[in-house]
Amino acid sequence: MKGKISLIFLTFLCIVACKSDPLRKGDWNKDAYNALNAMLEESDTYAVFDFDNTVVVEDISVATMIYQIENLKYKFDPEIFWDILTGCVPDVDAPLSGFSATSTRMLATDLFNDYEYLYSNFIHGDASLDDIHETDEYKDFRAKLYAISEGVSNTFDYGTGCLWITGLFKGMSRQELQNLVREAADEGLSKKKIKMEKWTSPDMGEAGVVSVSFPKGFGITPEMKNLFSVMAEKDIDVYICSSSMEAIVEAVACDEKYGLNVPEANVFGIRTAWGYAGMVYDPTYAQPILDGKVENIKRYMAPSHDGAMPYLVAGDSSGDLAMLRECAGHTGLIINHGNAKKLLEELGEGNYVVQGVNDKKKSFTGSAKGKSVK
Repeated sequence: MKGKISLIFLTFLCIVACKSDPLRKGDWNKDAYNALNAMLEESDTYAVFDFDNTVVVEDISVATMIYQIENLKYKFDPEIFWDILTGCVPDVDAPLSGFSATSTRMLATDLFNDYEYLYSNFIHGDASLDDIHETDEYKDFRAKLYAISEGVSNTFDYGTGCLWITGLFKGMSRQELQNLVREAADEGLSKKKIKMEKWTSPDMGEAGVVSVSFPKGFGITPEMKNLFSVMAEKDIDVYICSSSMEAIVEAVACDEKYGLNVPEANVFGIRTAWGYAGMVYDPTYAQPILDGKVENIKRYMAPSHDGAMPYLVAGDSSGDLAMLRECAGHTGLIINHGNAKKLLEELGEGNYVVQGVNDKKKSFTGSAKGKSVK
């Protein structure tokens, strides 16, 4: 009799376990949580996610750029630095947004001179990193390199900004680049919070004093890790469609230590080549930038699913509007860092749910409200 009771009890536990929802509630808000559970009940479907500030908190390309600046991990010779800085910029003399009358040419001139010094004295020299950090050339380099990146992104078209940053990794093998990305990610994940940092250059060179402020850090919420795990268990194919460099996204999205476990074949990001003057886009590929994300989904993902659009599309910014509007077969998930109201106005009618993030704490808010670290 005792054995029968135990068997009945175990059977009851199994039934309860089978009926329970495997997606942990955590700090998902109610609407987002219910929408995701509805997706998990579907079969023969798939989901598409932007990466930066959607799957992860902050931008992995920018986090890598900052880590690269702080550690001076560059592989290119000084003579090609000018092309890296200016090659994809439509007008090198146009004032950069947010930096008064400062142009790409002015910043590039100062950076070229700074890099020659840093290359001779540290990258291919004997100075220690601590000592080089104290030099005016380094302080000038770090502030103005971040400034030119931000200025180009804010002044010219979205695609120019996405392409520009990839040039900084010139000379690295794929493995070297991904090792750099993981170093940057690990450092960011080791910090409890994302904080604002400010770099100001000395009064030197053509651009003079330049000051930049930016959020420093990187995070992955436990809720997003759990969601990706549950989708895999449910055989829901997960794709990344990102305007970051493909190899950079793969370094985090596909490495099991970060808990996302996306197959490399399911990551679609920017693909570049080295052109006559800096980095250029691979012309044989639909780059996932703005409307290109829609083409990317239709060309590379939908054919594996009988031409169907994904059940869910997730994004966080204006760069994701096109795919949220045109490709979400059932639900659009907006990760809110404080800008969801504007995105919803631009999207118009549709089945959208909003999940708030507190950037500073690298955590979901439990509501639709989001808060930027800035």
